[in-house]
Amino acid sequence: MDRIPISPTVLVWARESAGLDLQDAAKRLHLSQETLAILESGSAEPTVAQLRKAAKLYKRPLAVLLLPAPPKDFDPIRDFRKTRPHLQPAWSPALHAEFKRVLFQREVFLELSELAPGIMTVSDSFLRIKHNTPVEEAGKQIRQLS
Repeated sequence: MDRIPISPTVLVWARESAGLDLQDAAKRLHLSQETLAILESGSAEPTVAQLRKAAKLYKRPLAVLLLPAPPKDFDPIRDFRKTRPHLQPAWSPALHAEFKRVLFQREVFLELSELAPGIMTVSDSFLRIKHNTPVEEAGKQIRQLS
C-alpha cells in the first residue's frame, strides 16, 4: 500500500475542526485509537485509502489534508449568544458540517454579488420579531417573507 507523507498537524486540525474526538474519529474510520494517534503524531504515514476516508469523514477536500500546515484563514465556530462558552457542550460533527456549508454558500453569494450585482435582488422587508411575540405569530411573519 502506498503511504502518503502528510503534516500531522493538518490531520489533527481536520479532525478537531470537524468536531470529532480521537475515539469517535477512529471508530468511524475503522481504525484503532492507537493507529489514529500514531498517524496524527507523524510516527506513521496514512495510506491513500485512509486519507480518502478521513477527507470524507472530516468533510474536507483530499487536497486540504496534503497541505503543509493547517489553513490560517479558518475561523472556528463561535457562539456569541453564550456568556460562558467554556461551559457549553461541544458542537456536533453535523453542526460543524452545516456551518461549513452555510459559510460556503455565503462566499458564493458574495462573489455573485460582486461579479453580477444586477442579478442579485435585495429585499427591503425586514423581519422584526420581539422576544415576547407568540410562536404562531412569529411563524406567520416568517412565512410571509418567503
